[in-house]
Amino acid sequence: IKEVIGTEGTATGVGFSTNAQLFNTIKLTGDYDWLTDPVGTNTNGATSIGAEFEPKDGQKVFADYTVSGVSDATNVMRYGVTETLYDDYTLTSDHSYSQSRYEYVSADTKSLTGQINENWATTLSYLSGEVQNLDGSRDERKAGSAGLAYLRNDADGEPELQGSSKAEFRLDDGSSDQRQILLVNSLEGKVTDNVSLFGKLNYSETENTTSNATDAEFKEFIFGGAYRPINIDWLNVIAKYTYQEDMAPSGQIQINDITDETMHVFSIEDLIDLTDKWELMQKFAYKNGEEKISGFSDYTDSETWLLLHRVNYEFKPDWSAGVEYRYLTQK
Repeated sequence: IKEVIGTEGTATGVGFSTNAQLFNTIKLTGDYDWLTDPVGTNTNGATSIGAEFEPKDGQKVFADYTVSGVSDATNVMRYGVTETLYDDYTLTSDHSYSQSRYEYVSADTKSLTGQINENWATTLSYLSGEVQNLDGSRDERKAGSAGLAYLRNDADGEPELQGSSKAEFRLDDGSSDQRQILLVNSLEGKVTDNVSLFGKLNYSETENTTSNATDAEFKEFIFGGAYRPINIDWLNVIAKYTYQEDMAPSGQIQINDITDETMHVFSIEDLIDLTDKWELMQKFAYKNGEEKISGFSDYTDSETWLLLHRVNYEFKPDWSAGVEYRYLTQK
């Protein structure tokens, strides 16, 4: 059991990982991860098994199976080949089958990833497949994405400025045509040796091009800062603001029958190393939101407070246990 801390805040997690090497060319892997949501109200998990075979240098044949999610699980089976090109670029060709609560997808994907120079990296991918919906209809899906990532280290080799940007465009051609746009952007950098700032800007929109209506839309903005003093290495403090708008896809209702939601979330937390064995974590979060419930035309205002205290004890390397108290109230 561990406390994971990052720009999203802290999350309580349990994880297991194992791998085995056979005949120097075959690698078997298995992973299990379970995490609470950083806000403290939801959980998520993933289990995967896989195998890799290296028939020659620079080439890998792989297969894996993953189950992710708790109440709304997604199953993905994938197999393919990865080849190294010119040392800095990797070409992957794979076929995947995925099944979720809403659809079944069979797709072929080709992707190219590579290091442009010591600071910049890029990724390109193209997907072509078939989607079978719950109502029995079938769609032809084509999607393409492109991304850039930047990383600059300081004199000690630690990340000083890092960011990434990715754009994805998807077309579903069937009885009801859809077009989806997805933009994901993040940036994090050090202001001083002790203080860093981070931000995220994400947007997605799904439009029904047959009826010229917006089926789903998601907007998210995150801004925060972290205080990790070098001369007080036992202290970590993170403060964050999140703004989010989520219009659920038509025909799909979220948890608690929520179809549309707008929220503002403010949170602050600290992680303190009391000794080399004992660790204390505290968190306060406040959410102000508007929710539209299925079957109602008006929005409902809500306020949620979360107060969390946790004590961890590491009794062996890579093994720890913790006691946690949470107070969650909503009106």
